[in-house]
Amino acid sequence: MSTHTVKQVPEPDEGEFASRICLLGGPPDADGDVILPSATPEAHPVVVSVDAHDVVFNKGAPAGKATLYAAGNCIVAHGRAFDTGRGKMLRDKLQERGPDLQWSVAYWTSPTRLISHKPTPAELKQWPDARRIIEKWDPFEVSPVKHGPCGPACAP
Repeated sequence: MSTHTVKQVPEPDEGEFASRICLLGGPPDADGDVILPSATPEAHPVVVSVDAHDVVFNKGAPAGKATLYAAGNCIVAHGRAFDTGRGKMLRDKLQERGPDLQWSVAYWTSPTRLISHKPTPAELKQWPDARRIIEKWDPFEVSPVKHGPCGPACAP
C-alpha cells in the first residue's frame, strides 16, 4: 500500500476533531474507486454534514467545517462542529461513535474537477475489484454514514 504525507495533520484542540475519512492508494472502496495519494489538494476545505450527506441532498445546513489532509495512506479531516443545533448533533455523533464512525466523501464529478481513468492491467492485477482510479478530485463535503461510503451517488 502506498504512503504519501502531504502535511502534518494538526492536533485537534478542544472542540475540534480529527477523523480518518478514506484510504489512499488502495484497496478500492465500495464503489471500486482507488484514490491516488496525490489526488487531494493540500489542506483542502470541506463542509461537514450530520448524517448521510444531508447537506448534499438539501436536507440541512452544514454542521461544521473541516480541512482534508493526506496523511500516510489515508485522508484525515481536521475540523470543528458549528455552535448550532446541527453542530451539537455532529458533536454528539462524534463522541458516541468515536473512531468507529464511518465517513463518506462528496466530490464534484465534472471533467474539470475530477480526473480519473479506468484501471490498467497492472492496476487490476494489484486491485482486481477496481473500477476507477482517481488521479485528482475536488471533495466539497464529508459526512458520517452508517455503513461505509456511498460513492458516486453522493456526487452532484
